[in-house]
Amino acid sequence: MSMKFLSSAIGSMPFSDPDHAVSVSLEKLGAPIWPQLPRLGLLEQMEIQYSEGIPCGVIDEAKSRMYFDTSVDYSEAFAEFYEAYMAAMDPDEGSGDCSAMAISEKYSKGIYALEKTLKAKSLHRRKSAKQVCQASGCVVNGGHQRYYKAVR
Repeated sequence: MSMKFLSSAIGSMPFSDPDHAVSVSLEKLGAPIWPQLPRLGLLEQMEIQYSEGIPCGVIDEAKSRMYFDTSVDYSEAFAEFYEAYMAAMDPDEGSGDCSAMAISEKYSKGIYALEKTLKAKSLHRRKSAKQVCQASGCVVNGGHQRYYKAVR
């Protein structure tokens, strides 16, 4: 029995040019990856990318950290956030559209460069291109669904 495997990688790359990072990954790896580019700044860190838009999230660039401000009652804000996600993903009535929670280009230049390149090369329909976005961050918050719609 013959088996075929694709090589992949962890997404952090030592580049500051998103297009170059995508080019290197596509040239050297069998499966495309979402290049994360920490040289571009704090917003390119995985846990911060996945936390964009989550209520009470605070980016403290001076201290190079992100935290959740729990000094106020955050229960309603979190309930609304997750209820919107649950409604979108409801198997019977949900639209599956989580675009309101999508990771923006401000927080991930690499994934948008990857999308642009895959579409230009007509590779965006490959199974491996869809699988590349099936990841989860340090805070499991549905982040993998937040971008997935753009790659379908």
